[in-house]
Amino acid sequence: ADDLPATTPVVLMNTRSHGDERLSLAIDNHGGAWAMVEHLVGCGYRRIALIGGPTDNFDAQERLRGYEEALAHFAKGSDAQVLPGDFSEASGHADPNRPGMSPRQFTQRHLQCAHVIRMGRRVDALHRAQRRREQ
Repeated sequence: ADDLPATTPVVLMNTRSHGDERLSLAIDNHGGAWAMVEHLVGCGYRRIALIGGPTDNFDAQERLRGYEEALAHFAKGSDAQVLPGDFSEASGHADPNRPGMSPRQFTQRHLQCAHVIRMGRRVDALHRAQRRREQ
């Protein structure tokens, strides 16, 4: 978008704001990661891992920032555990052969991931409903 003339109509999606006048649409990856950690800590979990994304990806950076900040806020003393990922479906499945992961942990993580996905959908639905009420 930086190479486009300012007069060219454009809507940017999921990009860093550069302070210009262009319209943008963004997903609150930071807030979503924060809400997930808050919920899981509220359910009693203290060892919460994040399957990351590409390190040069803005969405992945925001999710990581939200995860780390929420973990520090809600689960003081818990160590952040970020597993490598690339946003592919394959990288979303934890490898039971990763160092330090027993088959039991592997199964528990799959169950926890399913729980996180369900809660993410609920949080998203709540945010949409709140926005409709505010309009």
